[in-house]
Amino acid sequence: MATDVELAYAAGLFDGEGCVACGFERGVQARVKAVVSLTDPRPLLRMQKLFGGSLRFVPPTKKNHRTKCCWELGSGATTLFLSAVLPYLIIKRDQALLAIELQTRIRATPKVSKGRAGVLPLTQEEWAARAAYINQIKTLKRREFFAAPQVG
Repeated sequence: MATDVELAYAAGLFDGEGCVACGFERGVQARVKAVVSLTDPRPLLRMQKLFGGSLRFVPPTKKNHRTKCCWELGSGATTLFLSAVLPYLIIKRDQALLAIELQTRIRATPKVSKGRAGVLPLTQEEWAARAAYINQIKTLKRREFFAAPQVG
């Protein structure tokens, strides 16, 4: 169990360097993930120890860049993580709330598939509701907080 200090640190790291990633995976299921990428893996090793998830290393794509370390949580673990750090989030608080709501909705719906026996397809209403959550999260990522200076 993470301490309040560890939760606050994790929230600050996630607020500054993290991402609420969401979308439709393989056109079948909506997915929500928490991702943090850094060039120094030490904070991410701590995140993995506290919250689970996986680490992967991405080689540099440009000459003067360094290898990037990415910490990633799957949908279920993302909900637990976001719920735990929610009281400390500032920048990504609204995204986290929507991601938790979306994942709760996904868990409450029977599993879906493209035509597998015994698995029900999503209704049009459910697709639309999930797409609306995903679009809201993506819109929040593009939100601007400072107006351009007025001339004159």
